[in-house]
Amino acid sequence: MDELYLPVPGATDDELGYFLVIMQTPKGNEGESFAWYCQKCITLLYEVRYHSGELGLKNFWRAEVNAVREYNRDAKNRIVHLASERRITAVRRRSCRLR
Repeated sequence: MDELYLPVPGATDDELGYFLVIMQTPKGNEGESFAWYCQKCITLLYEVRYHSGELGLKNFWRAEVNAVREYNRDAKNRIVHLASERRITAVRRRSCRLR
């Protein structure tokens, strides 16, 4: 499957950036992953796979919200930091090699 990844930097140096992914409609066993990585060493910490080739894109956003809720439900996955006078949730390095 051909994909195009476009980096979208944060508005400030302290703000996280994003990637916009443009791709064709998945077919068969193709799909997407909702994944969390260590920001320091890029170790995969958690992944939920959504088989959009079989299930379609109709429920994609619901699946994303459910994946985030599932991940955040476990307090071991979360730590809270103060950044720019607001609270943000950051990923705790569970099996990270830098831990």
